[in-house]
Amino acid sequence: MSMVHAFCNDPKTFMETHVVYVIVPNQTEGLVDVTVEERPNSVVTNNPDAKVFRLRLARPDDPVSIPAYFCPYEQNNIKATTLGNLALWMFTPTMDGCTLGIGSQGPGANGTVRVCHVNMARAGTAIESLGIDAGRAQQAKLQRNVALSEVGRGGTLVEPMTYMSEGNTGYVLKATTFGTHPLERPWRFYTLRYRYAGNSFFHGGVHAHP
Repeated sequence: MSMVHAFCNDPKTFMETHVVYVIVPNQTEGLVDVTVEERPNSVVTNNPDAKVFRLRLARPDDPVSIPAYFCPYEQNNIKATTLGNLALWMFTPTMDGCTLGIGSQGPGANGTVRVCHVNMARAGTAIESLGIDAGRAQQAKLQRNVALSEVGRGGTLVEPMTYMSEGNTGYVLKATTFGTHPLERPWRFYTLRYRYAGNSFFHGGVHAHP
């Protein structure tokens, strides 16, 4: 089985070993076909057997792809989409300070849920004189309120504080955020965390979000 086939067969298991980052255009929305391509001359420093891949929109000549929902992104704005049962997977642009809002999936949802990708970087910039930590906290607070206004107070959030910090090392991580579900069943959401410098990547693991 090729690496691309392995990703399309089970993206979550694939990402538990390999770094996959998103190059799908930010404005992409709704149901699309996606696949991966290997990034050349790149290494995963904490796993010599791992490789680095780019998630992109599928082309007609790709040997294999999978359908997935895509939630768009726009700086200093909120973008939302509804997930349903036409795909088992969902992705969104790289998160490195943004918040993902996830609507309630109570009885009767049957595999349908509203999600939103929120970026309010301007809120942090407005108080940057108080320091980077204060700016990040202000941005996260506003994003929390905006996200819950979209998905409802019963929703859940994937927030910067839960995916950007790598313990006490001082490193800041990026996240490939994705969701998956069995047909007509609730969605679960995950972040594949990573950092990089040039062609050297660090795999920070795949983490579940309630």
